[in-house]
Amino acid sequence: MTEMEKQLLATINSLTDQISAQTEQMDAQAMRLEEQAAMIKHLNEQVESLLRKRYGTSSEKTPKKNARLEGNGKKQAKDVQGARPRPRPKGHKSASMEHLDSVDTLIALSENEAMCESCGQEMTPTGKKFIRSQVRFIPARLVREDLYVETRKCSCHDDSIESQPFAQAAPPKLPVQRSVATPSLIARIAYQKFDMGLPLYRQSRDWKQSGFRIERRRMAGWLNICSRDWLLPLHEALRLELVKNGVLPKRGRRGSQCGILHAGGIRKSQRA
Repeated sequence: MTEMEKQLLATINSLTDQISAQTEQMDAQAMRLEEQAAMIKHLNEQVESLLRKRYGTSSEKTPKKNARLEGNGKKQAKDVQGARPRPRPKGHKSASMEHLDSVDTLIALSENEAMCESCGQEMTPTGKKFIRSQVRFIPARLVREDLYVETRKCSCHDDSIESQPFAQAAPPKLPVQRSVATPSLIARIAYQKFDMGLPLYRQSRDWKQSGFRIERRRMAGWLNICSRDWLLPLHEALRLELVKNGVLPKRGRRGSQCGILHAGGIRKSQRA
């Protein structure tokens, strides 16, 4: 065997070994892919089973090849079918509406329905029959209120000699001077802002849909002015009255305690 043949034989053996190694690697990767596919399928079946457990069975037919999952699905379906709706207490509808204002609405017969089918004459009313109670929502309505004050004069004096006495009614004071805001409007804005958590920019869009264009910075200004001119004096008066009666400490005594807190189940060591 020549030297050239030996080199070719060595090259062939090396290539054969590489092909064998790559074949084994490809077989291992194929087995790994099959395992991953089986795992993905099993996880999908688990997800479907968990969804059925949470939301109940569906009318759509889903494949169930896992015996354990199928048993869980049948058990869940049996539990859902055997479940009974919880009975509602009697009178729960009337109890929820007992504090609402009551308005009677009569549904009258039309002209054709009020005619007798036998003789063709108009039937006489005999009474009314109660059908049901229902709740009707009446949206709030904005109106422009033009305010006038009454003026009067007395003719007890001669106008050519002495001016006649005049009297004029005093207009109510506005919460914010030189503005269009009334107490009801500001109360609505404050309620939506602080109690319902509705931001002013959303309130601005809501008022716009109602036909009243108002910017959020104007509403913020109204709230600030009302807090400064109306709520802050009230808060200070309440604080002074509580300090006078010994319920609250004076300012500057940080860490003082209130004896009244103990009455509410709060420890005396807590700060006011």
